[in-house]
Amino acid sequence: MQQQPGQSSQQNMMMEPPQVLSTKDTHYLSDMLNWNLIAAKKANFYARQCSVYSHRIDPVMPSF
Repeated sequence: MQQQPGQSSQQNMMMEPPQVLSTKDTHYLSDMLNWNLIAAKKANFYARQCSVYSHRIDPVMPSF
């Protein structure tokens, strides 16, 4: 069925989580955690490079 302009498609919304995670779900979660880790590492790197002292992070913090 083709959608007419101005009409919204109805999406199925999951009301409660499934009992088990599929392999595809676990791969997606693993990817998402890796993306977050990379973002945290980049934020840490750029915070250490910051020239404004008040924006710098404490060098005592462990690096990733």
